Amino acid sequence: FPTRRSSDLARLAAAAGAIAAAGEGESDGDRARREALAAYLARAYAAPFTADDIAITAGCNLAFTMAMTALAGTGEAVMLPAPWYFNHHMALTMLGIDTIPLPCAPETGFIPDAGTAAALLTPATRAIVLITPNNPTGAIYPPATIAAFAALCRARGLWLVLDETYRDFLPEGAAAHALFNDPAWRDNVLHLYSFSKSYCIPGHRVGATARALAAISTG
Repeated sequence: FPTRRSSDLARLAAAAGAIAAAGEGESDGDRARREALAAYLARAYAAPFTADDIAITAGCNLAFTMAMTALAGTGEAVMLPAPWYFNHHMALTMLGIDTIPLPCAPETGFIPDAGTAAALLTPATRAIVLITPNNPTGAIYPPATIAAFAALCRARGLWLVLDETYRDFLPEGAAAHALFNDPAWRDNVLHLYSFSKSYCIPGHRVGATARALAAISTG
């Protein structure tokens, strides 16, 4: 493990003991952190972001659960690519939201197909979830695939929940997608992010969403 410099420890101690650290912050999270993440996302996607697009959460699993709470209700449905990340299915089950499996076959590299998804949608469906790079398969969804799902969701009045927890594990120079170049993404796309994965500190339970969940629940 790297050796911690005494100056780093002193800064942490001072921050922990500061009066400002004991107060109640903004509901969407510390503004400085939100501004920093917005600036990072703007560089990563070559698209404009502001702190008002961002909400900080206690881990990305909580970000997902909060998103599902805002986007769907008991008896409604959310589509998950299968095989799926077990925590996503567990959260939906706990909330009483039905899971619609979207089969992803090894023969296609576990890449989901928007046409197949369209055929599986029901009147109760409220959102489609994509994870890329994917957990558990490791599949990296091509930008064209992500764009096709965004178009499907827009056409059907659904939310696209794009979990990019492992976005910083993409091969160097690889383009994730171009969804954020269209300002209308805020109308039906919710991006999920994990600080713990990007910074390789799994015990650091801090995640984020873009678009802010408060805007979803009131917009």
